Amino acid sequence: MLFGSVDTTRVTIDRFYLWVPKILPKASLSIKYVSDFQTPSRWKYLKENHYSSYVTRHANDYRIDPSIINPRHVFVFLQRLKRNEIEQNPYIFDTFNITVAAGTAGDPIVTWLNTCRLEYGDGVFYPEVGYESDIKIRNFTDLMAYSWKGNDYNTGTQLNVHNHASLYPLIYFNLTYQADSATIDPKKLLFRYTLNQASDVDYQVHAIVLYEEEVVVDKVGDKLLIV
Repeated sequence: MLFGSVDTTRVTIDRFYLWVPKILPKASLSIKYVSDFQTPSRWKYLKENHYSSYVTRHANDYRIDPSIINPRHVFVFLQRLKRNEIEQNPYIFDTFNITVAAGTAGDPIVTWLNTCRLEYGDGVFYPEVGYESDIKIRNFTDLMAYSWKGNDYNTGTQLNVHNHASLYPLIYFNLTYQADSATIDPKKLLFRYTLNQASDVDYQVHAIVLYEEEVVVDKVGDKLLIV
């Protein structure tokens, strides 16, 4: 994203191209290459969905999805509606600074996310002990663990304790460890949270869900198809 200096304009790059060299195997390798694909191949991968709540000024539990299968990672942040305007940077989040207003004594009154946790299905919570705004380092540590930077806070990442709390306060929920179930049924995904006080500006809850799917490539006739 590029911000101009005139009229607070904004230019967004929305398309990238990846050039990949073409592989031309030898005759012997070509036969092996084709034979390897005669049998079905399957693997699992993560798909991504973005969800946003209705506009509100209160802390109402947000049902991210009423029916989802195999979620693995969930990222949540709160954002004021003004972030959607062209002169604002939409990649700065307001989770811990939803609104600032002048108090009766001239002191700023800030609304922020106070507590939160994620419910998957009925009565299964992540984490078991919810996150609290007084202990932001706990969520920061979990977020760094997702990117394999748990032991490297000073190098290799632009996110640190300070800008995580002020600029990029993502709340991360790790759902990779789930109890085995006899059936694969879709379950609800519910974000339960509280604010320290009601907001005086409109905001939304945003969630990015990475969920697991399986792809199977099989030979149908003389073609390889994803089934």
